[in-house]
Amino acid sequence: MKKDFQDIPIPKELDRVVEESMAQVYREHKRKRFRKLVTGCTATAAVFAGGFLFLAANPAMAAKLPLIGHVFETMQDHFGYQGDFDSVATVLAETETDAAVTEIESNTETANGADSLISETDVQAVNAEETGNGTDAGTEKATDGTASDYAVPAEYSRTADGLTFTLSEIYCNDQALYVSFVMEADEPFPEKTPSFSIMTTETYSFNPTMINGSLNLEGDLLDDSTYAGMFRIDLNQKVYNYEKYDQAREEALANGEEWDDTITLDTLDKYVETAEIPDSFTLDLSLDQIIGYFTTPDLPERSKTAEEESAMSDEEWHDYMIDWYAQYPELSKYPNSYEHFWYDGPWHFTLNVTKNPSGTQTIELNETNEQGIGIEKIVKTPFEITLYDTYPDTVHSYDYYAAILDADGNLLSSGSGGPTNTVAINGADVSTVDIFICDYMQWMDELKGQYWTAPGGNKNLADGQTFKDLLMENCVFHTEVSLEE
Repeated sequence: MKKDFQDIPIPKELDRVVEESMAQVYREHKRKRFRKLVTGCTATAAVFAGGFLFLAANPAMAAKLPLIGHVFETMQDHFGYQGDFDSVATVLAETETDAAVTEIESNTETANGADSLISETDVQAVNAEETGNGTDAGTEKATDGTASDYAVPAEYSRTADGLTFTLSEIYCNDQALYVSFVMEADEPFPEKTPSFSIMTTETYSFNPTMINGSLNLEGDLLDDSTYAGMFRIDLNQKVYNYEKYDQAREEALANGEEWDDTITLDTLDKYVETAEIPDSFTLDLSLDQIIGYFTTPDLPERSKTAEEESAMSDEEWHDYMIDWYAQYPELSKYPNSYEHFWYDGPWHFTLNVTKNPSGTQTIELNETNEQGIGIEKIVKTPFEITLYDTYPDTVHSYDYYAAILDADGNLLSSGSGGPTNTVAINGADVSTVDIFICDYMQWMDELKGQYWTAPGGNKNLADGQTFKDLLMENCVFHTEVSLEE
């Protein structure tokens, strides 16, 4: 039984569609700030569209980009999670020199019937061809920097629906797998500043459960039909083994018993095991659908003015949106032609992954307040900090928000597409971090806005106190942690 952990649900009932797609917007409506938003997908597209445009603004750089094998090197300072990925990543291709030498070795062995070594002359010839100094005009390599110096094995490049998706490099630590890529369409993308997500099917060698998920892409256009960037897979979301759950479900249905497919905390405790992620594993990754988001969706007009909508009660707004969805049923679909353009796959890849433990530090804390709210541990890698919070059975974790401040008192933000309990380091001083757990609604309504709107530096608020002081006064839990540099 496949488990849909991250995919966007598309229920049949229209009312459920509205409730689920508008869930995030509803909270903003109660604060009278949500009228400009229409659906959860639209809000997501707006977040995606906040990516970097440095290559689009510098076509000369884009033209000279040697794509495959160099995506991290060129773009890593502009991702949501920044850092020297190129120094730790593995290139999913061999250099053209290596490929040519391998071919010569193979041909020589075949011709001689023995394990003969290639001659120095052969190697020199290959090297000359690699640097563009060969005399054969038919094999001379371009010297203007437009060509990649890596040859892509076929298993890392797939084409479907007029779009070729090529994997470039990978890096894996204890928390996440980062993959860089180049995506080339036969026709220009219909959006000048597109953002993308991907619906996936994932199978990990350490977990027999097949996972339906989604990935957010970070990157930018190199030309009107080529997009390069990276995606991040949070491994903490891939460890749940549902074999016991599947067995119990099948037995119940076979005995004519009712079975509730809703996954609750009780279900997780009773039936679901947590797999250990080994140092090396295999990932079968199917990119099932690549979805692009229009920066300005061409949504159908609604019957009321913005002023009239703003004056509605919550109940009136709900009924109003139900009628709107009923009038335009395609809006209940994901993707839909109003907000998205898309390509149907699959693009299938098999990755042999080895974790790189360098720079990873785990701090066991096991600290809680009197109510049992606190932090079990934090894990720091060269690119992110992940905290593992803990709550008693009497409260819900989604009623709280964990904020992390660096040594200078600046708020660390989650990288693009990352979970809220993981923050990007991005060059910040994290020799010491302060962790605060706050009431979620208070964080959203009162606290975080003071940081982003503070004059003269975000950590210094308008009333003269620091953001750290503000959180100390309002949090339900706080701890300070020293980390190794």
